[in-house]
Amino acid sequence: MKKLKRRTVVKIASFASAALIVAVGFAVSGYSLACEYREDLENGYRRALTGLSSDVSNMDTLLLKSKYASTPTMLGTIASEIWRSSGSAKTNLGMLPVTEASLDNVNKFLSQVGEYALFVSERVASGDEMTAEQTDAMARLSALATKVNDGLNELIAAISDKTVMLTEVSNKTNGFLAGINNDGIAISGGFADVENGFENYPTLIYDGPYSDYSVNKESAMLKEETPVSAEKARKVAAFAMDVSESDVTFGGENSGKLPGYYFYCGEKSAEITKAGGHLLTMTDGAEQGDELISVKEAVAAAERFLVKMGYNGMESTYHVVEYGVCSISFAYESDGVTCYPDIIKVGVSMTDGKVKTFDARGYITDHTERELPAPETTAAEAIAKLRKGLSAQSERLVVIPTDGGGEKYCWEIKCRAADGTKVLEYFNADSLREEDILILLEQENGVLTV
Repeated sequence: MKKLKRRTVVKIASFASAALIVAVGFAVSGYSLACEYREDLENGYRRALTGLSSDVSNMDTLLLKSKYASTPTMLGTIASEIWRSSGSAKTNLGMLPVTEASLDNVNKFLSQVGEYALFVSERVASGDEMTAEQTDAMARLSALATKVNDGLNELIAAISDKTVMLTEVSNKTNGFLAGINNDGIAISGGFADVENGFENYPTLIYDGPYSDYSVNKESAMLKEETPVSAEKARKVAAFAMDVSESDVTFGGENSGKLPGYYFYCGEKSAEITKAGGHLLTMTDGAEQGDELISVKEAVAAAERFLVKMGYNGMESTYHVVEYGVCSISFAYESDGVTCYPDIIKVGVSMTDGKVKTFDARGYITDHTERELPAPETTAAEAIAKLRKGLSAQSERLVVIPTDGGGEKYCWEIKCRAADGTKVLEYFNADSLREEDILILLEQENGVLTV
């Protein structure tokens, strides 16, 4: 056998080494691309799962409200929203890594919710009253939606804890989804294949009626205000944070819908509007101690702070205590009419009564001196419109915001249902059209609305 020359051996070895390096490079690159693809896929699954949970939670709340709708118009509005949420839920479900067999059962349930709600709405609109059987069916669908959402929240918690990856749990997910029976009215287990003991994340609005509506628009109030300098705004920030002006540091500017200046001092921060120099938001990140004051004292402390900062005519509406802070919603009151769009949220420490959080974006966005004439209807006429089984507890005139950024002048009727549920019904003060329904949840730590 002919012996290879040394130079030839060296060349072969060099080419082999280069080929190996190239191969390793392609492998590493391929692995990196695979990891990126896997991460993108996982993020897509997470978005779909979160959207599905939000849709099912919304359906549950709407189903609960349907029990107390007093007019065909309101029931029709609720039914349409249920139908839209069920459609969105089916879209999000279709993006998850589950088998077609499981999708058949779950899609059937989601379709039944939307279609049945529309069916009941059409029957009521044609002059029929909602029967006991229909009310019971809606309650059962609501209970099932609650159980489904509990399971979804359990999985979301597991994913947040990095206990489970959606790209690896299609079988586990299918095990849950297959737990919905073919009749769409029962569920077993839950996420039995996902580790137990994770914290659920309930979806609730904590600040009372109309506290979380969008403020993504320009302020009519600020258009009439005179601009202030950063130095003058610094004085307002120091006054609000109760610190020396020399200790306050300028943190920049905000040029959004509500232009302002940012300031901070230690763990405290404040934002002051460029127009008018009003306190817009404030936070204090100092650690909380034990709860030493009452809710009544916390509300009084918040009221004093509002007056101190020039926000007069504010009425406390609802509150909740969490993590040692009493969060209170205030709405502007004009001639006895509560104006929910003009809302300010104040968080007060239950340790010493100091303000921990402040948010006047709702007020700054929507506050105006409204001309509110005497209503063309009476409270008694509004109460007479209530659905059978609801008894009125109190009534008052209010202004509520609409999804489109407008406002409605309404009678707010606080009611109690036969099962003890507390309900807020809103009837147009001029036409008696049923404009909205909210459910009051009175708990140990405060009052919630859904």
